[in-house]
Amino acid sequence: MSKRMGGMTAVWMLMGLFAAESAGQVPQTEHTLKLEEKAARPKATMADVKLLERHWKGDFLGAKAEELWLPPAGGAMAGVSAFMKATRRCFTNSCCCWRKRGASR
Repeated sequence: MSKRMGGMTAVWMLMGLFAAESAGQVPQTEHTLKLEEKAARPKATMADVKLLERHWKGDFLGAKAEELWLPPAGGAMAGVSAFMKATRRCFTNSCCCWRKRGASR
């Protein structure tokens, strides 16, 4: 993982740790959190996920990881990811997030 990406990850993790209790997050597994049932769920916008828009590269679970997210268009964002170990592609995934009908832009 690049130094910049690693630094960003550390910042996000620290922010998550400090905000976890106030945001109503509780542990789900050893490495994941979930939102408490009674916690407030503010409306999200495409601007909230626009930060994903870029070409990400790094090391992940012993493999090379690469993910590409396209800019928001038509109320949706599309992305693809691939994980390679040595010279062999071991996993690919396509992703899409979109705005629910009636949700804020």
